[in-house]
Amino acid sequence: MLFGTESRKSASRGIIVLIFLSLVFCAFPAFAAEVSEIGEAEYVVRAGDTLEGIARQYGVDVNELAALNGITNKSLINTGQTLKIPGLEPAPAAETTPGAPNASWDSSYISIDVREVDIRDVLSALAVSTGTNIVYKGGATQITLRMENVTPLAVLDYVTRIANLIYQRKDGMIIVASRGDMSNYFYEEEAITLFKLHYITGDQVAERMNDSLMPASVSMVYHEGGSRYLWVKGLPGELARVRAVLEVMDTSDNILGGSDAIPDYLRFIQLSYLNAAEFNTVLGSLGFQPGIAMQSDSMNLLYLGNDDDFAVIAKIQEIIDVKQSSTTVKRVIDFTTDPDEGYERLQIRRDLICEMTGISPSRFYISSNIAKSSGSTRYIMYLRGTPEEAAEVERVVAQIGE
Repeated sequence: MLFGTESRKSASRGIIVLIFLSLVFCAFPAFAAEVSEIGEAEYVVRAGDTLEGIARQYGVDVNELAALNGITNKSLINTGQTLKIPGLEPAPAAETTPGAPNASWDSSYISIDVREVDIRDVLSALAVSTGTNIVYKGGATQITLRMENVTPLAVLDYVTRIANLIYQRKDGMIIVASRGDMSNYFYEEEAITLFKLHYITGDQVAERMNDSLMPASVSMVYHEGGSRYLWVKGLPGELARVRAVLEVMDTSDNILGGSDAIPDYLRFIQLSYLNAAEFNTVLGSLGFQPGIAMQSDSMNLLYLGNDDDFAVIAKIQEIIDVKQSSTTVKRVIDFTTDPDEGYERLQIRRDLICEMTGISPSRFYISSNIAKSSGSTRYIMYLRGTPEEAAEVERVVAQIGE
């Protein structure tokens, strides 16, 4: 059975295409490729084809393709010319073939002759004829091919190659997808990773981990008594989070103090609209130490700070982490921690920018003091305007400097 896009329609289509797999229809004499007796594919050149494009389609080297067909000028091929495509070998035994779920895939023989047929029809037919569940993670793709007296596995291998797909076996079923989609599919597989620590121990890490830093689904194995090895089991995204946390925890600052020296104020800042890398840039422009932005978790920024830091960052997030439109954006321009003349300095800087750009002062906003602790000061100035105005302000700010 085929699982995937429009799977309910696939069953009926599969029954029809199964007839194609059993008989070679003379009604479809035209074909894009066929399998020769020596196990090589043959391709009939169409108008607009190039040798490099054909080589890329079949995943072969263009020089090898040219040599096999005696072509000296790789820029010159003729419509209707038949090219041999190397690389399609007879199917090996099932035990050595990744993706071959049972003997029927390489012990039975079928013929197929189809023209501009949806790949899901062919995969449905293969699923029915072999009694295997096939998961197809893709959309409609038209394929044309002719193969005689070959195994279902050879058909699967050939079909996926001409459609620029790959296949893998998982839990007794076949998964067919693009290379990128296949990576995403298996990204959800749990893995076990060994982390080698340098300054702290595995039990110290486990002691300081909490729900805000790590999902409950992550499990850790460590030896008590100072071992610097930590085994962690989780999804790849979770393991990336562990790695980011350890980058902050496992530093030389903690070599003497033991677990008490490991920072308590290590948190993830969850973002709504800006991604972690963008928000990290904003914080840096406002004088904050950067956090850790992970590619695998782009909407969470790992940050080490105290309560005052997080209180100010929360205020900044309220201002900046908002939904942007194609006509209105927010940009941080400047900040100050000067309690005496800071606010006035921002006003002077705003007026200078307005004079140089012609942008109205009403587009600029200077916050109230967003510092939490008494005696501290932090004002920020930001622009709310069009993307073009933001770009012009950034250009002028870079020109006038500090």
